[in-house]
Amino acid sequence: MIELNIKKKLFSQEGSMTLDVNLHIKEESFTGLYGKSGAGKSTLLKILAGLVKPDQGFIINNNELWNEPSKNIFIKPQNRNIGFLFQDYALFPNMTVRENIQFGCTGKVDKDFIQQLLDVTSLHNLDNKYPAILSGGQKQRVALARALARKPRLLLLDEPFSSLDSDTKLKLYNELKIIHELFNLTTILISHSKEEVLMLCERVVVLGNGRIINQGNPIEIFTSRDEEVKGTVLDIIEEDNEDTIIASTGSETLKIYVKKDSPIKVGDKVIIKRSKSAH
Repeated sequence: MIELNIKKKLFSQEGSMTLDVNLHIKEESFTGLYGKSGAGKSTLLKILAGLVKPDQGFIINNNELWNEPSKNIFIKPQNRNIGFLFQDYALFPNMTVRENIQFGCTGKVDKDFIQQLLDVTSLHNLDNKYPAILSGGQKQRVALARALARKPRLLLLDEPFSSLDSDTKLKLYNELKIIHELFNLTTILISHSKEEVLMLCERVVVLGNGRIINQGNPIEIFTSRDEEVKGTVLDIIEEDNEDTIIASTGSETLKIYVKKDSPIKVGDKVIIKRSKSAH
């Protein structure tokens, strides 16, 4: 369990605001941080990572006090057992894929673990290649594997898929879910995409002007029904008596209940009739 209760004064072109967040994050959960640009998401993630110090408050990770300014306690980033993945791949151009991943290791390189990372990220056939010849999705896989090379318990992701095309994103979403479960990670993802949060996260925390304005199950937070619209199926949740389809209209995300074993598949285009009485 991560307990975070911090305050940090921030400055932007719109003026100053205070990031004021009290948050509990369950161990081995996948949590999304969602909100407009300037809401304080990236700063919050950097405070968790130890890259930015809060003005006041505390961070406790599994009973270990990481930060409390009033007691002059601050655990350095390299001692927090975290992996951090930014939008920018930041790969070393003069290093091979394997060498880039090994750079993330702390202490002696575990060759068997590096091979496992190459396999799980589908990079095993590219281990001796250099970043210049890799696609955007492959570069992001290398950056993710490098973040995992230090065997973190907490994985922090700052909009890592924002520059990728839709097909590549979908593949990486599926791989990330597998990696999250395989390594028993606690994962926190910053995203501007409702679809991304719905596909990856079991919980979403919505930030606005430095404060939590909503949190809970992403489907309950993001879905609504109102009228007839066209959409694309993002996910299908199988249940006992009926299935729930998660679909995107381009501007919003909806959930639709259909009969069990419906022929609808992920990726299908559908016309959705939404009830006016829905919340």
